[in-house]
Amino acid sequence: MRTSRNFFALVMGFIAADLLPVVVATDPLILNVLDFGAAGDGFTDDTSAIRLALNYQDPHSVSKIVWLPPKHVFLSQPLNITSNTTLQIDGILKSLNNEPTWPRMQPLPNYNTSEDGPYLQYQSLLYASNAENIIITGSGEVDGNGDWWWENFQNRDNHALQAGRPNLVQTLYCRNIEISHLTF
Repeated sequence: MRTSRNFFALVMGFIAADLLPVVVATDPLILNVLDFGAAGDGFTDDTSAIRLALNYQDPHSVSKIVWLPPKHVFLSQPLNITSNTTLQIDGILKSLNNEPTWPRMQPLPNYNTSEDGPYLQYQSLLYASNAENIIITGSGEVDGNGDWWWENFQNRDNHALQAGRPNLVQTLYCRNIEISHLTF
């Protein structure tokens, strides 16, 4: 009988250890990109600062809001958005067209090739893959700087584009995606 009690105590010890309280915030963590070093002046490349905020992990928060505040113009190259993230754009997020530094990727699986010619395409400004619970919203604007891409696409003789033009927003294999209230 003594062995049974020890076994019972051992099992209960493991169960009790699993029931210890874990502190997890139910409110999302709000991350202002200015606090991560973004200038938002319309001249400075803010890509690194925005990426730092998007990649920030807090073990006590389930979700996060990455905030681009109003009255700022944030220049950026492609951004990857992960699960449980809200991208709150209340300022202007404008594509920074440094074509040689933009990542190239396979076109959408159902395209099999880029409509622009070469097999690869440039990554979208806002991109998510295999993610869920993403919200892209705000009172601001997302400006893909399309004139630059169109001009170089139409003037193919200058070979400025080494891959197909990017989409503005692209999600692949994602669930629970909301895009609302923004001007594109």
